[in-house]
Amino acid sequence: MRVSAVLALPYLALPGYAQDQAAQETERQQRIQELRQLQREERAERRQVIQAQLDTLTEEQKAALQERRQMQRRARNERMARGPQRRSNRCQCDESGADATDS
Repeated sequence: MRVSAVLALPYLALPGYAQDQAAQETERQQRIQELRQLQREERAERRQVIQAQLDTLTEEQKAALQERRQMQRRARNERMARGPQRRSNRCQCDESGADATDS
């Protein structure tokens, strides 16, 4: 009789364990939602700061910034078109001290 009681203990504990798991999952989901909200707020604040900075730029500075962004976009697209490169190719550039991003 004692053996069957010992074997039954894990089954009796399962409902409590399941409730604990459900409570933990609920707390986890709430925390995820809070973190996502914080991220949205931080992004909105960054956008406002960037927009304020852009509003103070002269037309010449805006044109230079746009040109720089286009160059970065083209370079990124070219890298993506080439596909993944082997690590050995990157190491050779690093050893020589030359960097493709230096201008």
